[in-house]
Amino acid sequence: MRTHRKAQICMAAFVCLYFGTASSGQTRAKFEYRQDFHPASAPAAGQRTTYPLHFDDVCESNKLSSWSRSNWMLTGDGVAAAGSRVEQIRQREESVAREYYGGASYAHIRGFRMPWLTLYMGEEAWADYTLETTITPALKPTAGEQTSAGVAFRYQNARQYYALLLTKDGRAELVFRPQDREFEAGQPAWEILGAAPLKVTPGATYKVRVSVQGDRIVCDVDGKTLIERRDTRLSWGKVALLADNPARFGPVRVSGELEHRPLPPLPRSARPRLVHEVKLPPFAGERTLWFEDLDGDGTFEIIVCEQNGLGHGGKPPAPRKGAYRALKLDGTQLWEITGFEYPMGQNNGPLLAVFDINGDGRNEVVLPFGFEIQVRHAATGKLMFSAPTPKPNPYFGGRKSPYELLVPDGIRPIRINPNRPPGLYVKDSYQNVWVYDHLLNLLWHRPAGTGHWPLPVDVNGDGRDELLCSNTLLDAEGRLLWDLGLEDHADNIVLHRSLDPGNQPARFYIAHGEAGMLEVDPLAGRLRSRGNLGHVQAIDVGRFAPNQPGEQIVAYTKWREDRIHYLFDKDMKILSTWVGPVGPSGAEGWYVTALRWGENGQDLLLTSKGILDPMTGRVVVPAFGEGEPVYRNNWKWIVLDHTPWGSQVVPVHGGDKIQFYAPQWQ
Repeated sequence: MRTHRKAQICMAAFVCLYFGTASSGQTRAKFEYRQDFHPASAPAAGQRTTYPLHFDDVCESNKLSSWSRSNWMLTGDGVAAAGSRVEQIRQREESVAREYYGGASYAHIRGFRMPWLTLYMGEEAWADYTLETTITPALKPTAGEQTSAGVAFRYQNARQYYALLLTKDGRAELVFRPQDREFEAGQPAWEILGAAPLKVTPGATYKVRVSVQGDRIVCDVDGKTLIERRDTRLSWGKVALLADNPARFGPVRVSGELEHRPLPPLPRSARPRLVHEVKLPPFAGERTLWFEDLDGDGTFEIIVCEQNGLGHGGKPPAPRKGAYRALKLDGTQLWEITGFEYPMGQNNGPLLAVFDINGDGRNEVVLPFGFEIQVRHAATGKLMFSAPTPKPNPYFGGRKSPYELLVPDGIRPIRINPNRPPGLYVKDSYQNVWVYDHLLNLLWHRPAGTGHWPLPVDVNGDGRDELLCSNTLLDAEGRLLWDLGLEDHADNIVLHRSLDPGNQPARFYIAHGEAGMLEVDPLAGRLRSRGNLGHVQAIDVGRFAPNQPGEQIVAYTKWREDRIHYLFDKDMKILSTWVGPVGPSGAEGWYVTALRWGENGQDLLLTSKGILDPMTGRVVVPAFGEGEPVYRNNWKWIVLDHTPWGSQVVPVHGGDKIQFYAPQWQ
């Protein structure tokens, strides 16, 4: 327990005072917090930042629909919301209607689901306190609307908090944001606990003060108490600034008592032991790595894709230099393929598949090369046969591609005939899938919302794979079996397995972006459960909670209300929720993968920040190696089994080398 802390200057040199005292037997301590947003060395006041604004304990929670732009900026006397939720909704709906031929339902969910601009700060342990700041709604309207802005308190994450809002409709509102509630047309994502008339003048500055003591909430504006209510749902949390359009906020003051809540002990973990290192040929561009048995000796080799830049669009981009190289574990080269003139990947990056496509007992490599799908000997890299990439579908997803599909966005084996070797599917970004046999003869094409990685799986046990594309299941002939009819697409597609073998049948578990976290009966196509928990980006399954029966699922959010992690039990009930730390580009690179390095076979979470406790998100083992774990194309890191050094080996790539780390108990 923290016993004493005062006059501490935050890491980024922003002024932040926090002090308190407590004896070893106490669970509470007084604190005072001040955030003036005055950097000692930072971009000039008012300068836009490339990535979401965050420093020490202050963090922007999302990027709305922008991929790289911050929505907050520093000012000379505080901080400003510079983005616009209102404008983002309008732009998003126009874009989706244009791209999807007026798809109203899709545009609807992508619009109203847009969260408010949020900048949060402080500590979760804050319990009873008073929050003070100033709010100045922008003088001029944006996207035809004035600004609503406010402060959040007892803030758990971007989907769970109380807030005092000064609305453009002329009211002060006290609201509660339930974690599982979404924005809808005419329906905000929060419950209104209390309201009072308040003339909100654009350009005017308002002093706001919120006090929380136990279940009592008191909201003051300009020294006058406007709302008093009692609510017991949240008893601790950080504070945040909120806005739906541009607004300015002054320094933030918070004082009161924090409460140290007992946490479970950290799980025990093996420690990383460097067991091998492979030097790579020098290269200044991007690399993608695969670890596959190419020569049939039972040990994996390394495929390295090198390329200078990615790109796709309405016409072939400028030529790019690139190569595929196959290396043995001692670094010697088996083969290389050069001569690429175009990028080797679309949204999902460079792609290939290694499997036995001709039934001879040896692996082949299937990869895109310009306007071809090529099958090559895995051991030698020599071309065996090829087929042209499919032509775009001008009616669904192909209006920007008036030429053959430059590069597939996904390649994966699929078993169409149980008496023949597997074929494969090829997909474009989101809208079409083509299925080929083992000789690269096109069997069928279907326009369907594919998501990022459609899943081939034999659902009914007939020896032929069905294909799950987002929330649509197709049979081996491409015929529709069922469709859930949900908007958006599956991001981290699915896991088809029983979380409690012998007691529970297999299910589809889908991280379905804006549609949330889905559990689906694979035979009936029935939605068994749906968690409206934000833009759920990825999931993984493991034995994360040994005291629980069966296995559990970890899911996390991205793009909107990002970095919220949920731990589900086998019945899809939430066991815990926590927010992951921020990287240099917001949530980028923050993938989670089950890693069985815990005591007694417990799975922990492998991330770019180290190995984490799945229950709380605390670091168990700090990041190791000279780089990051190696990413694979399903929002996970690669963990290798059946290696010369045992199972659950983590490859780390940085610079011109790959390091391999095995678990070691001390």
